[in-house]
Amino acid sequence: MAAVAGLYGLGDDSRHQRQRRQQAQQANQDKTDKTPDGLSEPSLPKLSSQDEEGGAAHGFGGGHTHFEPIPHDHDFCERVVINVSGLRFETQLRTLNQFPDTLLGDPDRRLRYFDPLRNEYFFDRNRPSFDAILYYYQSGSGRLRRPVNVPLDVFSEEIKFYELGEQATNKFR
Repeated sequence: MAAVAGLYGLGDDSRHQRQRRQQAQQANQDKTDKTPDGLSEPSLPKLSSQDEEGGAAHGFGGGHTHFEPIPHDHDFCERVVINVSGLRFETQLRTLNQFPDTLLGDPDRRLRYFDPLRNEYFFDRNRPSFDAILYYYQSGSGRLRRPVNVPLDVFSEEIKFYELGEQATNKFR
C-alpha cells in the first residue's frame, strides 16, 4: 500500500510535497528581513519615490524631489513640556517666545517654574483654563477665548497669573 501511495505522490516524503514545503519556506523567508541581532521582522513597503538604489522612481512629478529647509534658529524648535496640575502640554519654544512680555514667553520669568528632574515646567493652576492660555500663544495673534466650563473670575485670575497683559485682562472683565 505504501508503494501505491508513493507512486501517486501521497506519501509523507513525496517529491511534490517536499517541493511545496520548500516553496512555502522560501516565501516565508522572503516576507521577513533579518535585523542585526538575527531576529526576523516583517518587511516594510518601499517608498514609491525611491527605487532600490535610492534614486527617483515613478512618483508624483516623475523625479527626485529635494527639499531645502527654511533657514532658522534651531534652538527655538526645541519642544517644551508644561505640566499644569498633572496634565502635560507640549509646545515649541518659538511658540512661547512670540510673546516675550508674558510669563511663559519670558525665559527668565518662567525659569522659576522649571523642574529639572522631570525636564518640564510645573504650574499648580486651573487645568481647563490652560487650553485657552496655550491657544493664546499658538494663535500667533493673542486670541483668547474663555472655556465655557471655566467661570469668568477663575479665568480672569489665570490671565493675570500668566501675565498676558492688560488688554487680555480687560477683554474678560
